[in-house]
Amino acid sequence: MPASASNQTNDLRLTGLDVSIPLVMLFQASALIIRSFVDVNMVEAGIDAAAARHLSALIGFAVLFIFMWPLMNKAWPAIRQLFRRPESWSRMVLASVMLGFVLWLSQMLVLVAIAPLQWIGDGPYKWPTAPIFEVACSNPANLLLALPVMSMLTPLVEEIINRGLFLGTLLPRGRLIAIMGSALLFTVFHVPGGMASAFIFGIFAAIQMLHYRTLWAVVITHGTGNLFVEIHRNCVDGYWLPGHIPWEPGSPALLIALLTPACIFIAWRLATCSKAGAADFRCCPGIRR
Repeated sequence: MPASASNQTNDLRLTGLDVSIPLVMLFQASALIIRSFVDVNMVEAGIDAAAARHLSALIGFAVLFIFMWPLMNKAWPAIRQLFRRPESWSRMVLASVMLGFVLWLSQMLVLVAIAPLQWIGDGPYKWPTAPIFEVACSNPANLLLALPVMSMLTPLVEEIINRGLFLGTLLPRGRLIAIMGSALLFTVFHVPGGMASAFIFGIFAAIQMLHYRTLWAVVITHGTGNLFVEIHRNCVDGYWLPGHIPWEPGSPALLIALLTPACIFIAWRLATCSKAGAADFRCCPGIRR
């Protein structure tokens, strides 16, 4: 191994970013099991399902914190370095919020694009309808509870683990392995229906971390994406049975086909905007401007 590569690996280990990934995954799985048990019991006790989901998340995070305390106590000096101040807070926040929104929008466009595949053939959905949607928060209390849990606490915890501990541990094996590996580990604890979008987000978040060199950026990006998910989940209601979508000028299919790659391109440019991040990354010498 070249001397420079060896030095980079040693530096990463000395900063406390060389953790046991299977052990952290075991802690996450255990906390998730306990959270699911609490969630079920809350619903059975008559608590609203959405409120139970967020309240049980708080229990899950508390349990995870207890499990990981010895490991985090050792790694905390390195984690603190990962929360570096950006060169410009306004530029970093703006770029991160835009990235979170564009990634969420890309996900929505893809879902709309593949929706007609669910209605191919005969069945009750063979008669298309126009899109009918309304914006109304039926239970504002659930949204108010979701915002701190899903847009603040969840991104903070998940980014410390995935773009902090996991990415830092995998970096000595190469950037590609670190990006894809941390994205895959991030995906494991998502529901099957959301794994594809979680994996894609994990790739962009890892790339953003390598370029911005501060966890603040990916926490804000993650929080922004979760914010729009929760607003959509709690405040948007309606349906659309598109049937066959024609590929003609001005058609929704053509518009989606053009907007989706445009969003992906914009997301890539935002994720690799090094000028929106921190000036240096001394704790991880393998990361360069």
